[in-house]
Amino acid sequence: MSWDKDVPAPGIQARYLDDAVRTNNAAIDAVIGTHLAARAAITATAAEINTTCDGSTAKNSHTHTLATGASDVTASAAELNQCDGKTLVNTVDNQSIGGTKTFTTGFTVADGFVDMGLSVVVQRGGIAQPRQKVINIGVWNMDSTSAVSVAHGVTLTKIVSVSGILFNDALSTGDPIPYTGDTDAGDHDLYISSVTTTNVILNRVTGGDFDSTNYNDAVMNRGYILVTYID
Repeated sequence: MSWDKDVPAPGIQARYLDDAVRTNNAAIDAVIGTHLAARAAITATAAEINTTCDGSTAKNSHTHTLATGASDVTASAAELNQCDGKTLVNTVDNQSIGGTKTFTTGFTVADGFVDMGLSVVVQRGGIAQPRQKVINIGVWNMDSTSAVSVAHGVTLTKIVSVSGILFNDALSTGDPIPYTGDTDAGDHDLYISSVTTTNVILNRVTGGDFDSTNYNDAVMNRGYILVTYID
């Protein structure tokens, strides 16, 4: 058998290969270690991979848990950009606030108004501001009946003041309660005689302005009582 002079004999080739392996042993170890580490990092099963990444397109099957009460994120990119660099604290948009709320540091309303309603308490400096309650007087034929009782539904010792307004049958005149007639020398034609634990008692003077057929309707609501109280 003869050998090409440019090709080393088999023994020499083996020695060259052994020398090359020895010389590059560190590099080979590094490559093998990298591949082994990458292989160890993959923990998903074939079924899991096929479920989420079947083919070349990844499937959007992940979920995120929303805060309690949230159903979805509906803000647009433009709306979110308005919050860039801003600090938002307890922002409430068109929400109803029930119960008594104490604002220790105050609050500011821009581009709108606060509808305080008829039964709102605002704590200011630790002092409860009064509530107000509007009550229908109900039916009162003042021509035939001189007095009427209106249930107030408030603890008597909490009441600060009571006032009101009364209408004639034609709903063309509204008079304050109490009311002093023009020709009665200071006497009250209409007044609140007392406030009991349950009722506001309204009286009209016999022969006065309200002892009249202009106030004898037996169906309409005669007016309103405004009770101001603290809670």
